Amino acid sequence: MQIYTGNFYLNRTFKYLYPALTLYGNELIDKLRILTKLAVGIGDSSIHIEKQCIYVLLDTTTSNISFDSYRIKIQQFLEWIREQPYYISDYLCNLSEYNNYHMVVIEFPRNRHTIFNNFIKGKYSRMYTREEIYSIFGNQKLENKTNEIIVNKKLEEVRNVLLRDRITVEKHLGEVNRDFNSKLTLEDFKEPLEADYPIKLSEEIFNYEKIKDDLWN
Repeated sequence: MQIYTGNFYLNRTFKYLYPALTLYGNELIDKLRILTKLAVGIGDSSIHIEKQCIYVLLDTTTSNISFDSYRIKIQQFLEWIREQPYYISDYLCNLSEYNNYHMVVIEFPRNRHTIFNNFIKGKYSRMYTREEIYSIFGNQKLENKTNEIIVNKKLEEVRNVLLRDRITVEKHLGEVNRDFNSKLTLEDFKEPLEADYPIKLSEEIFNYEKIKDDLWN
């Protein structure tokens, strides 16, 4: 992961897995929404936690409001989440010598491990039921209509991946053929082709150290 202050790192954890935290209700997501997030992931190689978790990297400074006001919001959030049943840990995270980052570790819903496991396998179409997809990734109504159009377009793209939409699968097949200089058809795959590439651990795990000769991750 390439983390930079002021920029959000968009990865597959954020697109396909992080929204499932709404299974705990809206309060958690609503509280996280007002904080400056830099990235989310499924692990941090610098610590050892066996449970399936979502790691949320927060910037403890922001240019949107005063420093003191924002630090109060951060502290209030940390005090609140430490009392929640899904709280696992939080700690200062030094990804470079110049940063003010704080990591919050949230346990993924225990009764929904199938979602997490299929995400790891790149089986996005097996993560959620159709009803869950439209509930968790449904269109939003926003005061700013321009932002609403942008957000809902992105949500539609995610739904198309999770639903394994035929057109989206065919577009991904074209991407595969371009990236690997191949001429595959959908019939060439032993299992149905998903509508997006499997995850790369280096894009989903903080402080990930690549293994020699592992050309994918």
